[in-house]
Amino acid sequence: MAKAKRDFTAAGSLNPVYQTIGNATADTEAQPLPRIKRGETPPPEVEKAAKNTGRTQGRAGIKMPRINAALLPDNFQYVKTMSRLRGESYSSFINFVLSLHKQEHPELYQRAKSIIDEMDSELVEE
Repeated sequence: MAKAKRDFTAAGSLNPVYQTIGNATADTEAQPLPRIKRGETPPPEVEKAAKNTGRTQGRAGIKMPRINAALLPDNFQYVKTMSRLRGESYSSFINFVLSLHKQEHPELYQRAKSIIDEMDSELVEE
């Protein structure tokens, strides 16, 4: 059973910290995605919606790329604390941080992709 998101908005007037937490977690809840039976291919709009929201676990026919990462203890503590503050999963918080980094450094990412493509094409030619 999924853990309910904490509601800090009611306590916001008591303490500015709670007000900040309430503002950060006050986003609207996502609409539930329709269930797909095992063995059936999900419609493209359901698959796209699931991937955009990151809600693919346990969904038949819809998978997101996954990694197993070893974090330093202080980095893990940071992810744990900040994801709880935002009321989201570790994965959602890490995706949020990576999205911010990608927005701040688009030229670096494009250059890295072109370097990797050049290296791959050189390997094919040999």
